[in-house]
Amino acid sequence: MLDRQKLIAAGARPVLYLSREEMQQTRQLPTSLRNRRVRYDPGFSDWLHEREWRLCFEPEQTPELAITPQLVVGVIVGRQGWMPPPRHAKSADVVSDLKDQLRSVPALLESLREQMPGGSIRSLRVSVGSTRTKFAGAADRLARWYWDGGDLVPDGVFDIRDQQMRDDSLHHDQGPMFEVGWSTDVTE
Repeated sequence: MLDRQKLIAAGARPVLYLSREEMQQTRQLPTSLRNRRVRYDPGFSDWLHEREWRLCFEPEQTPELAITPQLVVGVIVGRQGWMPPPRHAKSADVVSDLKDQLRSVPALLESLREQMPGGSIRSLRVSVGSTRTKFAGAADRLARWYWDGGDLVPDGVFDIRDQQMRDDSLHHDQGPMFEVGWSTDVTE
């Protein structure tokens, strides 16, 4: 579920539920408006319960809608209490993740130098880490709703941190946690 005001600001609008005749009458509209139309024929084609919104655009346009934590306000799940299961990575994936983190260190140092022209950093400590078990951290603290067949029902929030704590305490044999760290002095 996305924040309505942010979607409206990006150009999203509710779909237009039209009869067969209205669909024909509006087929000459620009693509961005035509793509908001949904055929409405009670008993045959009735999608009113979806309350759908769309972000439509012309074929030559490139839509841009950054999916940020401020935009995403909740998740609809298939059953009450559902949590995204942890993913268990292979050792090679863990090592690759560590290498990616380490590759970002020079850019971090350069950014720090740019922010402190003429200054110096006496000490910098960098630590990176990765485990075999990955969790859906982006979902942490998001509202969770489930569909009971007739309505969306509030179902609390995702507590990914709690899931991590429970998993860590139960699965010590999942494999090693890798961590790399060092400290250095940086001067101009």
